[in-house]
Amino acid sequence: MQASSHPLSLFCAPPPATYPSCPPPFASPCNPPSTRLSPSTHPAMIASEYLPFLGGLSETLQFGAAILLAHEVPFWGFALFEWVCTRYGLLQRYRLSYGKAPSAELVRRSYHHAVFSHFVVQWLALYLFAHVAVDRLQWRPLSADLPPLLSCVLHLVVYAVMGDALNYWIHRMFHLPSLYRFHKQHHEYKSPIPVSSEYFGALEELGTGVVPTIAGPLLMSLLAGPTSVHQLVVVLWVAVRVSESADAHLGYDLPWSVFRLGRPGDRHYYHHSHNVGNYGALFEFWDRVCGTDSAYRQFHERRAQKIADAVLLTKKDVGR
Repeated sequence: MQASSHPLSLFCAPPPATYPSCPPPFASPCNPPSTRLSPSTHPAMIASEYLPFLGGLSETLQFGAAILLAHEVPFWGFALFEWVCTRYGLLQRYRLSYGKAPSAELVRRSYHHAVFSHFVVQWLALYLFAHVAVDRLQWRPLSADLPPLLSCVLHLVVYAVMGDALNYWIHRMFHLPSLYRFHKQHHEYKSPIPVSSEYFGALEELGTGVVPTIAGPLLMSLLAGPTSVHQLVVVLWVAVRVSESADAHLGYDLPWSVFRLGRPGDRHYYHHSHNVGNYGALFEFWDRVCGTDSAYRQFHERRAQKIADAVLLTKKDVGR
């Protein structure tokens, strides 16, 4: 059956023969003029121009390094942004403050935990993941032409929907009394900051971090074939996932945050401050369906009523 007639053809890249045996990525006949990317927009050329150190690495190390950058840049970027805003009193009108502020000792422990986890433990884990993706699953390499835009978008949608569903149910499971001890460390924060987004133990990191992130790409490998998964799309998905988590723990409800398209900006902040409900990540779908955001919605209804009563009282005082 040809790829164009396959029910999942939109997810599929060209057959493997179009790229593993190709000479340079822009050479004919492997990349005919009608389908190949221009040198200025090809992932391999972009990497060589902006990340020249990747050029001398093996394919496994290239993918591992790209995943590492997709993780570290948004994580530490959000942490720096929050520190600058707090240190210099910026954007205070958007700051969330109905949770108890973390102690200096807790913040210090979190940074130590993050440095050790990111630059000791995760390096090995990322290398093993890249080895499986490149040598076992044979996902399309960074140097290969990207699939059509629609295919890339559909892959990202599948990754996000599946990742959010898994995050919801696994996170909710960790709130069961018998399992909460594995999640308790993360809830030392009543008012979260970006570095707290990964302040948890190994079991929770696997359950709410790793599994929801890699499940989508693995599912597409199974349904549409390993070569339908492009490493660059996976790298983008990792960057989105880390950015969303850091944004949810930012402690600021920024109106321009793109993640507000899927859920309110203070949704996860409430989860930390009240330790109830709001188990989802990217979207509020599962919380709405299962009713686990009812306390959150009632909280905001009460706040809105208090504000309305205060405004009414002020108008009465002015009218006297």
